[in-house]
Order: sequence, then C-alpha cells, then structure tokens
Amino acid sequence: MEIKFNDRKDAGIKLSRKLLKYKNKNAVVLAIPRGGVEVGYEVAKKLNAEFSLIITRKLPYPSDPEAGFGAVAEDGTLFIFEKTALDENTINEIILNQKKEAQRRVNLFRKKPLPDLKGKTIIIADDGLAMGSTMTAAVRMCRKKGAQKIICAVPVSGRFAMELVKKEADEVFAVSMPADFYAVAQAYKNWHDVADSEVINIMAEAQVFEELVKNKVLGKRARKIIDELSEKYGKISFLDRGRHSVIILLDSRYVAKIEKDIPAGKNSAKKEAKWLKLLQKHKICPGFVYYSPKLRYAVYEYVKGFFIKDKINAMNKDELKETMISSLKKARILDRLKLNKEEMHRPVKHIIVNSDCIFIDFERTKKTSSPKNVSQLMHYFMLNNADKRIGFDRQNALELIKEYKTSGNKESVFKKISSLIERQ
Repeated sequence: MEIKFNDRKDAGIKLSRKLLKYKNKNAVVLAIPRGGVEVGYEVAKKLNAEFSLIITRKLPYPSDPEAGFGAVAEDGTLFIFEKTALDENTINEIILNQKKEAQRRVNLFRKKPLPDLKGKTIIIADDGLAMGSTMTAAVRMCRKKGAQKIICAVPVSGRFAMELVKKEADEVFAVSMPADFYAVAQAYKNWHDVADSEVINIMAEAQVFEELVKNKVLGKRARKIIDELSEKYGKISFLDRGRHSVIILLDSRYVAKIEKDIPAGKNSAKKEAKWLKLLQKHKICPGFVYYSPKLRYAVYEYVKGFFIKDKINAMNKDELKETMISSLKKARILDRLKLNKEEMHRPVKHIIVNSDCIFIDFERTKKTSSPKNVSQLMHYFMLNNADKRIGFDRQNALELIKEYKTSGNKESVFKKISSLIERQ
C-alpha cells in the first residue's frame, strides 16, 4: 500500500481540497478523537467552518481489544455489527465502560455542549476508516440531532468500511481507498498514537482560529498567522480580545497582538511594536520580540500577574502604597518622554501588578507637549480611595496634582507627590 500522507496535518490539508464546495457555507466540522482531531481541524480552517468534536468509542472484544463489534456515541447512540458471540451482560458492560470513557473525553477535550446541529450541514472527520463503526455511530447521533446533511470525510478508507458508511451518510469523501488496505496507519509516513495532551493543544489552537475569525481577522490571514506561530512556538491559546486586536498566548512565555481587519484596527499592532521597542529599555513595559509587517502582529513577552482592576480593592495599605509608587514612577517616565498613554484615567486592563507594575497596550500612545499620565493615574487612585486607605491628605494631594499640571518644574512637584504617599 502506497504512503499517501506525511502526517495527520498533511492528511487534513489534502482532505480539505475535496470539500471546497462547502467553504464559507456555514458547515460544522466534527472530528472524532483522538486521531481525527488534527485532520478535522485542518479541514475546518480551510473551509472557514465551525469546529468541534463528536465522541464515539469502539466496542472492543475482551479477548482482542484492537477488534470491535460496534461503537457507541457520547449520547448513547449505538451501532453493533449483526454477528457477535458475546452474551448480553458482557455487551452491556462494555457499552457502559465505553460510555464512561466517551464522557471523560467530552469533559477533557470539548468542555462544552455539542453545537446545535439542527438543519445544518455536518462534516464528520477522522484519520481513516478501518471498520467504520465509530463513524457510523457518529452519523446516527448527528441524524438524531436533526442535521440536514451529513458528510463523512477521511483521508483513507477500506472498501468494507466505505460501503458501510455510505449506507448511513449523505456523502462520503476519501482521498485514498487502496485495494490492499488493511490498516489506517499504512497510509501515513509518520504515525503515532495521539495523546490526550495533543488533543487539548489542538483544541486550544482551534479556539484561537475561532476567535480570530469571529473578531474580524480574515480567514486566510488567520490560517497563516496560526500556522506561523504554532510552528515557531508550539502551543498557542486564546488570551483576550480588545476593540482593535486579539491577544493570543504563545507557549506561556510570549503573547502576540493581532490587529483586526477593520478600519479602527489598522496599524494597531505596528504602533504597539513601535512603542514597545522604544520603552522596553525604561522597564515600563514587556520586552519586545518582533513585528510581522506581512501578517500584522506584534510579539512581546508575556507578563504574569493581575490586572490592576482585579487587585486594587483587595490590596492592604502597604501593597497599595507600593503599587502607587511603582506605577507613578513609570507614568512619570512617560511624561518626561512627552508621551501620553491615553488610558491612565482608567487603566483597568493596562497595568499588570505582580512584584512590580508593568504597563501594557500602547497602541493609542501619542507624542504630546503636555502628557497627563501622572495626573490621570493619581485621579484613578483617588477614585479608589487611596487617600483614606493609605492615610495621606486628600486636599493636599489634589492641590499637588493641580500644581503638577501647570508647573514648569514637574520633577520637583512629583517628588512632593511621592513623598506624600511614602511617608504614611
């Protein structure tokens, strides 16, 4: 039997070419774990389709676990071959065990309900058809859920399994159906048993793709970004979204800010990169790594900690004092550089608090002759009752803020502000 695919990713890419008539048609791709997940994910990316998992389990013979007499789906839908010598009690026990394993996989891999299938076109993907039982159980489950059209798609299939599945599905696609087929693994140059951790990583990456497309990053560009970043960093996952960009986590060490394909998002990642390159030497912000002008994303160091909005009200006096001093010193550096960060009056997700305070999100930063970082940040702390909680005089603080705004010697006034806080 001729080797057709380098690995499951390659198989998914080649399979997707047979399904292009379903591109941008609101189809739902359901992959059968574990081996079908990478295949199905590649198909979903190419078709710009919703992606999820459908869990089915082979019903193995106790004496030969590699062979099976049928399959059960996560909702209990059964398919059993006509002939089996097993008694009813044994069959029921095997079904119960496999239903438990199916539920474990639902909880571990999908972590949420199956998408609504009613009236939709469903593409069920696996890495190959050997017996066809797990695919048949999946088809029957989708039929029960009200799917309008059910397509089975695999890279390789045996003829017996293909004929079995054709009786159940509306369409069946296979890249290869060799006459000398005897195992799915034959068609792959690189074949291995897929671990739970691999499925979890693929599902995290699939969420990134879903978030990018949902948040106005065009599908073709989204695919290229994911392929480039996953190849370079391995594990990637969704982290956050903003008005102009989507943030993803890269191997728990870096983040990528990806600008949206909307007018307001134009150059947001480029601007972020520009200011991070300038400011990183001042230890205000995360370390800059690189900017991709072609795909319009910026990569920089991931800063662990808490958004100031989530921490400020839980701080004790000493923690709040330390946070104020640290963040005000960084705001003062921005003022000296004649840069206005724009969000200091409400920096809820723009300051990360850990052992230090780190400023993030500089895309709206502008050069100005009259920056307001210190004065706006002081007002934010006052709104959160910093004067009462630390014990400095509120009126004195307000007068110093006013003086700072108008003074020709801001350095001197800033020292007064710092002293007011520190001596408490």
